[in-house]
Amino acid sequence: MLQELLYRCKDDSKPLPDKPTLLADCLKAVLPICNKGNDAKNIKKNLSKIVESTKEAQMYRPFTEVSNLAFDRLSKINPPGLLRSKAHDDEKILFHQNDPKNIIQKHQGEASTRRPDVVIVSRTSAKKVSKHPDQPYKDEQALEKPAKRFQWTDVRSTVEFKHNKLRTGVSNPPKTYAVNAYDVPEAKKYMKYRRETNDTAKATDVTPLPGSSAATSSRQTSDARTSKLS
Repeated sequence: MLQELLYRCKDDSKPLPDKPTLLADCLKAVLPICNKGNDAKNIKKNLSKIVESTKEAQMYRPFTEVSNLAFDRLSKINPPGLLRSKAHDDEKILFHQNDPKNIIQKHQGEASTRRPDVVIVSRTSAKKVSKHPDQPYKDEQALEKPAKRFQWTDVRSTVEFKHNKLRTGVSNPPKTYAVNAYDVPEAKKYMKYRRETNDTAKATDVTPLPGSSAATSSRQTSDARTSKLS
């Protein structure tokens, strides 16, 4: 699936690489971020904090920090075949802690209140809810709850956390990440994207129960037509 998603981000202005080559080049470009330098240390440190957390809220900060670090570093690499990331783009997305702030939306006169743990927003949107929106935005501000409420129109997606006290199957990150060769079975090499079908929906004969709203509505319509004809 990653191979298919990457191929949809290809640079059409250049010769198109085949899908396996594009995936291999991207993984090769990403591995140094995970394995070398201070970035790799910070990534593993925050992943370990998530694993070692004892409460749900303890996961927000390390998750947000490691995700934004990864976003920032990924925007600076340029694997051959992919579109380049725009520099100094305020519309670049980032993860931002939202809990315990509510997001309130009114629709058809009714108010809906939700409290996502973490949201994905643009830097422009994050700056609007910061303590000092007139000052340059720093990504560290995303590690804390917003000073003002986000609007749903600003939110690209949400992240919810559930803490499992049993901690089964959870382990600390490895010392070194590696890419293992994987031969995709022939039957799984091609995704069916937006598959269309010629099957038409067949109407079913449904008789509404006596006294049901559907039956009442049908009788009222029939009576109205009869009165007009008469």
